[in-house]
Amino acid sequence: MSFLHRTAPFLWFVVAICVIGLASEVVGIIQQVPVQRGIDAHTVRLTGRFTELDKRGKFHDDKHFVSYVYQDGSFDTPLRGLPGNPDIGALVCIEIDATKPENMRPCDTRGGLGDSLSGLIWGAGFLTPAVLGLWARHEFAWGFDWRGEYRRPVRPPPATLRRKPTRRDRKRARKAQQEADEEFYDI
Repeated sequence: MSFLHRTAPFLWFVVAICVIGLASEVVGIIQQVPVQRGIDAHTVRLTGRFTELDKRGKFHDDKHFVSYVYQDGSFDTPLRGLPGNPDIGALVCIEIDATKPENMRPCDTRGGLGDSLSGLIWGAGFLTPAVLGLWARHEFAWGFDWRGEYRRPVRPPPATLRRKPTRRDRKRARKAQQEADEEFYDI
């Protein structure tokens, strides 16, 4: 059994995880594009305070909560990441959308859109070799050997699976041996 045949279950697992991850990143991009356009159109720079780091989810990104005040309103917004990994309580520069102040990103970044694009690149980076590995061992329809040219030869069953000769088999073998001997000696 080749290396690619032994790793096929793992490669299928990687493909499944990557497809799920890529789908979630595409959803994140779809959600973040209008938010980032709003911040780009109505940018206000403020100073916020990094207040909390939530690492509860096993299958989710960490949430970095940043608190800030804008026009007599207090906001506490989660982010996927903060540049520079500041300590809790540190002041961070943020940009908000003046028309929707709950939409926020760290200064000079693309915010959640940049994180989603980065996740898309990482997911595609893992998906591509897994798909190529499966394609190399003919797991897909376009790699299927329709003519049967590359099939392995059928091996006979091992000797341990053959049945024990019966009395009838031994009698037939003796008769065949006698006929062969008669034919050989009659010439």
